[in-house]
Amino acid sequence: MPTPVDELTRLAELHPEKDAVIDDRPEGGVTRSTFADLEMRANRLAHALRAAGLDRGDKIVWCGRNSLGLVEIIHAARKVGLTAVPLNYRLAPGEASYVVDNCDAVLAYADAEFAELFDRIRPDTPKLRERWIFDGDAAACQGARELEDILDGCPS
Repeated sequence: MPTPVDELTRLAELHPEKDAVIDDRPEGGVTRSTFADLEMRANRLAHALRAAGLDRGDKIVWCGRNSLGLVEIIHAARKVGLTAVPLNYRLAPGEASYVVDNCDAVLAYADAEFAELFDRIRPDTPKLRERWIFDGDAAACQGARELEDILDGCPS
């Protein structure tokens, strides 16, 4: 039986220059990503997840507003066989720590806007081994790493 082709990979091969995501936020700026670009970023993220020691069946939690960064991590997690659990950024710290701890997440992937939340819940989420921050500075979350630094050198 042939191995199924990843749908994003297939679309990147068929329509590499076609827009896959248009991130048009009210505060300004439109970010576009083609299928080829999305495939490349998802693959780089998938390699980074594997390099961090994550394996099929592990759980990650993601937190942020709808954005290209979230689409990338959802595809990367799927490619590696991880369960990607959404975390509502409007939750109080106690609620957020309950979700993160009880879903057994080992990695948090958060928009820089919400990095501070992960710093606040750190004492109550001992299973989290890594905190990755995208779209900004990781300084608001002790021990967190910025996504672009993580991806540096990862193959696509």
